[in-house]
Amino acid sequence: MAETKSSIQPHVLIFPAPAQGHINSMLKLAEILSLSGINVTFVNTQQNHSRQLSFGNLHSRFDQFPGFCFETVPDGLSEGQLHSAGFHSPEDFVNDSFNRIQNVIKPGFRELLTSDRFKSDARGPISCIIADTMFGFAIDVAEELGIPSISFRTVSACCTWICFCTPTLVETGDIPFKGVHLIFLFFFHH
Repeated sequence: MAETKSSIQPHVLIFPAPAQGHINSMLKLAEILSLSGINVTFVNTQQNHSRQLSFGNLHSRFDQFPGFCFETVPDGLSEGQLHSAGFHSPEDFVNDSFNRIQNVIKPGFRELLTSDRFKSDARGPISCIIADTMFGFAIDVAEELGIPSISFRTVSACCTWICFCTPTLVETGDIPFKGVHLIFLFFFHH
């Protein structure tokens, strides 16, 4: 009997931004989905995947889930190079990161999705992409390829609240703070 489309197990691809807090949150999500019997492909940049392997038992954590696998995309960093190494200013770091995302990570992600890698996969084709909110390009690529996608915010509820409330605080004149130096707030009110 042929499998119907509805009887095929879902196959979710998870793609975090290349920062430890984002990766940890997405790994936890991957674990929860895997516990539910959903097939999961966790995509990481090559450099971050190498770092994860060298500092932890990443594979043993997920060996219990036969529907789970790791994939990597290039990140434009040489082996052992730190993301922030060699930059003279935060602006240089941000510009380099943006350029690597646009010129290396995004094309690598698109290439991974359009390769035959998932066509012959016993877990079936990718049925949904869960991408870090910071990787809006992943949602764009998913849309181009007709794959449903979810933008997942990995930051805390407190940080999300700040993002939503900041415009109101600026409109009401509460930001920028008047008469108080931020350094004072950090050192004397914690």
